[in-house]
Amino acid sequence: MKIRSINREEHALVRELRIAALRDAPESFAESADEASARPISYWIEQTESLVDPHIMFLVEVDGKPRGTIYGLVDQQHKASGRVGGLWVDSAYRGQGIGYLLLNAVIQWARSKKFSTIRLWVPIEVPAAKALYLKSGFEFTNNVKHVESATPFDIREMQLLL
Repeated sequence: MKIRSINREEHALVRELRIAALRDAPESFAESADEASARPISYWIEQTESLVDPHIMFLVEVDGKPRGTIYGLVDQQHKASGRVGGLWVDSAYRGQGIGYLLLNAVIQWARSKKFSTIRLWVPIEVPAAKALYLKSGFEFTNNVKHVESATPFDIREMQLLL
């Protein structure tokens, strides 16, 4: 198992992994796989550029194949904070600690950026995600949002003081 960040040339891989995540766990994302698939290649090139700088995207490779992803994002509203986004582990590889490793990679990235806090939104109806974040020291805030998607759901904010 190997964790690494993506590079600028991997826009096709970023696209492939995002669509795989959306197909595998539609209840966890506001965007649909069809919406992502319809985006032009220019979108994926620009997205990948931003996930190299100022943000970051990590992936886990198992036997040389990507099996999970996560984003570390600079919080646009609070520059001293980071955000976690897009955590996904291939359903065939869940329960093996991959999510925990990915989350810790983003936490370490946030610390290297000298952020004071890192926040995320968790779907209320996904207990495994909540358990992972609680195990990693995140606590709930009072912020809750409703997400309109093909299958609408509610999300709740969590944060970790660094």
